[in-house]
Amino acid sequence: MNDIQLDEWISKLLDDSISDEETRSLKQALKKDDAALAYYLDVIEIHELLLESSQDGKTAWLSELPSQKSSRRPYILTFVAGIAAILAFVLIPRTLREKSNQSHATVTKIDESEERFQVGALLKQNQTIHLKSSRLAFAMASGVDVEVQGPASFQVLDKNSLSLVNGQLAAYVPPEATGF
Repeated sequence: MNDIQLDEWISKLLDDSISDEETRSLKQALKKDDAALAYYLDVIEIHELLLESSQDGKTAWLSELPSQKSSRRPYILTFVAGIAAILAFVLIPRTLREKSNQSHATVTKIDESEERFQVGALLKQNQTIHLKSSRLAFAMASGVDVEVQGPASFQVLDKNSLSLVNGQLAAYVPPEATGF
């Protein structure tokens, strides 16, 4: 099935001018193609939102837009892209904040033998890190500087605490990191 045919069937359905045979074809196409079904549901949802807005008098400006009877997909895709952009601006900063809350330490120094980490890498919260014989230094978000000598296992619990399962560590704890 091609996109032009799908657009035509959906347009006819929304204009209430679809034939019984076209309705059967549309139903069959939507059963077979998940992408077509997702597109159909998006179009129907947008159509319903526009109908609700027009009843409130909020979309009178839409009648001033040029219409393309042959294909409405460009307008729909532009509308969906705009909504996606707005959601991205809202959700991405929140996602970044959540990620920053999950990492409370940054690698500051590593042995050459330790290839898993790079200076500037973030250590994930509650991830158990095993060092064989290397040395790893990192700065915690609270200002504590830590150096762990392998063999060792540890976890960064939050911005001001960690759990050393085994091995040796040295830490510089500044006054503002009280409670480390």
